[in-house]
Amino acid sequence: MLWGLIFVPASLWRRVHGTHHAHTNGDDDPDRRFLAQELTPVGLVAAATMFPNATLRYNFACLFYWIAFPWRHAIALLYPGKSKPDFVTAKPRYARTEKIRIGLEFLGIAAFQLALSKFTHGAYVWVGILPVFITSAVVSWYFFTNHGLKPVDDGHDVLAASTTVMVPEVCNKLHSNFSYHTEHHLFPTMNPKYYPLVGDLFRKRFPDRYHCIPISQAWSGLWRNAIASPHRGAPEPSATPRPGADDRQAEPAVAR
Repeated sequence: MLWGLIFVPASLWRRVHGTHHAHTNGDDDPDRRFLAQELTPVGLVAAATMFPNATLRYNFACLFYWIAFPWRHAIALLYPGKSKPDFVTAKPRYARTEKIRIGLEFLGIAAFQLALSKFTHGAYVWVGILPVFITSAVVSWYFFTNHGLKPVDDGHDVLAASTTVMVPEVCNKLHSNFSYHTEHHLFPTMNPKYYPLVGDLFRKRFPDRYHCIPISQAWSGLWRNAIASPHRGAPEPSATPRPGADDRQAEPAVAR
């Protein structure tokens, strides 16, 4: 029921997030960036507004990504077979029972929010709505740096597809070491308190592949992204060509 506080059905989250883990930053990853061939009019608007990019630099609508998340994927769920709307990059496979369960969870969330609004009277905006925007902003703070600096790949190489970011230690305490995102993808069932130890091993054994940078540097790199992501090995397409402009991605692996 706690998922109802942020309007996300738990079964929908498990299905989408499980697919993301199975195809990390690959073509079938529902959390990846858009590719050039997916920039239909609807896809272009979705890619430009929901992901940090150089064309709409400092467009902070991307901080509302997690508010749109359940509704985008719920609408995609209603499309038959493998078809999907242009505002999602990929769609997981749903069994009929999953669709029914997710629908029931949406009804439960609606009932919960209605009860919350009645209980809090005129304070519902502060209790039920504002926390959702704050949560979305905080999660987006991490989410876009997790994989957004890497081009879309085949979904099988977690080290090539993920970024671990350096944040103030208080954030690691509050957010259960979620900044150690490469570690999370390789060992999703591990107690996150051990992720720093795993990160130390990565730095020793894979210093040329482990991508670990300050979150400020990661966000700076995100705002240099083109709207469409290249595939791995292809150059990043220029979003706003300017003579002498430095459109490089943030440099890889540095010591944490």
